[in-house]
Amino acid sequence: VYACRDLEAWMRCKWTVNSQRAIYERIEEAWEYEPQDFKVFLNFWVGSWIEKWRERVKVLSKKPKIPSSLQEKIARSKELYRGMDHRKELKKMVTEKLMLQGEI
Repeated sequence: VYACRDLEAWMRCKWTVNSQRAIYERIEEAWEYEPQDFKVFLNFWVGSWIEKWRERVKVLSKKPKIPSSLQEKIARSKELYRGMDHRKELKKMVTEKLMLQGEI
C-alpha cells in the first residue's frame, strides 16, 4: 500500500501530472508500448524504495516508550500543522522536493 502510494506520488512529481487517471493512463501506455523498459524502470524504483524503507523503518516487537517531553512536542506540532491554512500545498511542496533529492 505504501509503495503504491509513493510510486503514484513520485510519478505525479516526475511526470508533472495532477490526476490519478493521467498517471494510470501513462502506466498503461508504457506497459503496452514499452513493456521491457517499464519493467526495468519498475525494478529500479522498487529496489530504491526498499532500500530507503530499510534505512528508515525499524520493526519493533512492542510499542516504544516515548519521553513525555517529546510527546508534547509531537502534539504541538500536529496541532500547528492542522491549524495551517495551506497545509496540503506545503506537504505537496515538501514531498516533491524530497523526491527530486532522491529521498522518497
